[in-house]
Amino acid sequence: MYKKLGDDRSCSDFYIACGFEVYDACQITNEECRPLSGELPYEDIFGPGVYKGTASFIYTNNCAVDAVVTIKSLRTKRAIRSVYVRAGERYDIKKIPLGRYRIELLVGDKWVHSSTDRGRFLIDEKASKVNDIWVYTQRTGSWSMADCASGGDISSDEISTNEYFNR
Repeated sequence: MYKKLGDDRSCSDFYIACGFEVYDACQITNEECRPLSGELPYEDIFGPGVYKGTASFIYTNNCAVDAVVTIKSLRTKRAIRSVYVRAGERYDIKKIPLGRYRIELLVGDKWVHSSTDRGRFLIDEKASKVNDIWVYTQRTGSWSMADCASGGDISSDEISTNEYFNR
């Protein structure tokens, strides 16, 4: 019903319909509701991103939920990129400038975007900051992180969504 009206709440309806295996509902949520890996869902909050470097950060999402990976500069405390990565996918965030960065994650299930508020996960949305610091110098070209990998050694602390969205 909301889709016919052009209402942003249609994704919520399609997720429910998908749960009941209603014809094409799961395909619609996959194609129209969830951003593709590499999209910038918070461009209006964090800006279009900084693309002035040669370094890259590869994020492998081995989790059962989607993630928004935000790279924040330790010097300026601002996000230089905030990228959506679907569950089970890998994405190479390229053209990162030299500097020191912390990775913050917003994860959850069933993404919705509304014209009245920020995009969000309907189920199990939580934010965290990775305790490691990524340092890009002239000698480092690429770093990577695999989330939800068994035996991994990356630790993180849960943070509030207010802290996550602090620009």
